[in-house]
Amino acid sequence: MNKLQQAPVMGLMLSLLAFAGCSDGDGGMSRDFTLDAAKARVADLEQNTEGVERTLAGYFSAFDKQDADGVGGLFTPGAEIYFHDGQVLKRDEFIAILPRIWGDWSNLSTTYHVRGETLQRSYGWAKVISELSYHTGGEVRTVKLLTTFAVEKRQERWLISHLQISEIEMPK
Repeated sequence: MNKLQQAPVMGLMLSLLAFAGCSDGDGGMSRDFTLDAAKARVADLEQNTEGVERTLAGYFSAFDKQDADGVGGLFTPGAEIYFHDGQVLKRDEFIAILPRIWGDWSNLSTTYHVRGETLQRSYGWAKVISELSYHTGGEVRTVKLLTTFAVEKRQERWLISHLQISEIEMPK
């Protein structure tokens, strides 16, 4: 059994390929991320906070429904996802393992709070503090996540281009 199949998954950390995750036109990830591009994205994000918040809310609501496809639809196509243990998965491989990470949580309910002031001015980051409540063995547990996102707008749609979950406690 590899580390991705084991539960609990402690300290799960995900990062998408490329510095702040800029995409090129064909859905691949571009390594050419310039300061001018960063400034342009930040200006766009600051003017479109509502769209960014909807994207982040969609990510958590997909977990509410245990909907891996719903989560997958929010990611930039062609993304590679890096795990803290050095393993690398393509986007579709990551979507395939989501039920193994989250799917055994019965009656999963998610509340989230997007702190608008943390839409930072460098590289378009947003931070979300979220709480997940789940039932296990007749007991309700709540875990808190500090999640960092970068988002980008592609064809009038906001997509997550970088995702890092830096604090997570999974059920034992």
